[in-house]
Amino acid sequence: MRQTTIRIAAGAGVLLALALLGAIPGASAAASTASISGKVFIVEGDHNKLLSGMKVQAKSSKAKVYTTRSSSSGTFTFKGLKAGTYSIKVTDDKGHVTCDGGCSNTQYYKTEWLGGATSYSSATKITLSAGDTRTGVRVAIGAGSELEGKVVVNDHNATKSDGVAVNVFENGKLGDYGSVVRPRFGFSEIPAGNYQLQVSSTTGSFPTFWAVDETDGNTTFHLNGVNAIRNIRIEVTTP
Repeated sequence: MRQTTIRIAAGAGVLLALALLGAIPGASAAASTASISGKVFIVEGDHNKLLSGMKVQAKSSKAKVYTTRSSSSGTFTFKGLKAGTYSIKVTDDKGHVTCDGGCSNTQYYKTEWLGGATSYSSATKITLSAGDTRTGVRVAIGAGSELEGKVVVNDHNATKSDGVAVNVFENGKLGDYGSVVRPRFGFSEIPAGNYQLQVSSTTGSFPTFWAVDETDGNTTFHLNGVNAIRNIRIEVTTP
């Protein structure tokens, strides 16, 4: 047994390194003995539902694609893989995923490693050496992303009487996500894309402005699938 380190590209450009124990055969191991196994599920509110019969693909860095199906318990396994870097993709037979509640048919993927992190991009890669065994891979499919935060007016939590409205713009166009006028705001089931939060006053007490992403100082928030951007703080100063 030896310890190997997997580097995974996490959301917002953060690089996460997880140490896993991999069973490594002796030096005589064949080149095509690596494997990947895990589960497929859909995110439904506060719980996860395992999905059977989903088409699971592992694509190597050399563009070779391996295909399997998730079992009745949502599990999948790729055996006999060659050493290399792989990405995981999950779809139904029509090439997309549907869910209850009228969410979009766009497919989203998130890969997690044994309790890993809060969010990953769909470009997460799995690097295998000859004989490596990767278990516990969780592929989550969600209806969309989330934007959540809080509005503070003159150092107090915003109330309805403050007349603060927050609207979501997608690629310069107003999205159909409504507006909020209380301290906490949250927009869910938003497709992957680039978004701006427009803050305005229903009483005319302050000029309209764009919220700023504190991580990079930009007014654009980048959502890559089932990830969430939380704890956005919007501060409003009125005369």
